[in-house]
Amino acid sequence: MKVSLGDYVLASKWSDGKLCDPWSIGILSEIVYVYDKPRYLIADLDGNLISETMHRRAERISPTVGDELLILNKKHDWEFNCPMRSIWGMKKMVSAKAYKNNAKH
Repeated sequence: MKVSLGDYVLASKWSDGKLCDPWSIGILSEIVYVYDKPRYLIADLDGNLISETMHRRAERISPTVGDELLILNKKHDWEFNCPMRSIWGMKKMVSAKAYKNNAKH
């Protein structure tokens, strides 16, 4: 899934998205190419960079999925409930749950 500037995204520093590595949720503010590979800079809703970290992977998400990921991240057992210990596994699980909940309405 291709991302564009201004998209609301989940991004990870490394493509595997291990929970111990930096990841961010926010607005895609800049795409920089390093050795012909994209790197993503993520900003908050006010346009301020969340960090100087250039993320190697970014995917569009809904605000519902973003909010749920941030809530789950604060829980004590976050890492134990996270599929494959990856933010991408958790995104997939949360997205499926959100889709199911929307289908019921």
